[in-house]
Amino acid sequence: MHWSDIKLPEDNKELKKCYYYANSKINRIWDEYVYYCETITFPQTALIFSVIFCEMEFWEKLLERIRRKLPMEILLEMERDDDLFSNW
Repeated sequence: MHWSDIKLPEDNKELKKCYYYANSKINRIWDEYVYYCETITFPQTALIFSVIFCEMEFWEKLLERIRRKLPMEILLEMERDDDLFSNW
């Protein structure tokens, strides 16, 4: 499935849920990537990086679509939440 094929809700409350879900997926992928890079001495295959970054691109592009549909005041509120609860 392509990120542009996903039908997004019109309701801001549902869009916020989608935003938080996509954002959590991105954070999880980064966590896995960092863990993988820190624990391997030599990758079994270079293909792992293309898989990771393909998945990352999917969620980033979907998040971008969600952000474009949300009002700016809601985005600012959610970004503050992201900053407060980020594990980076």
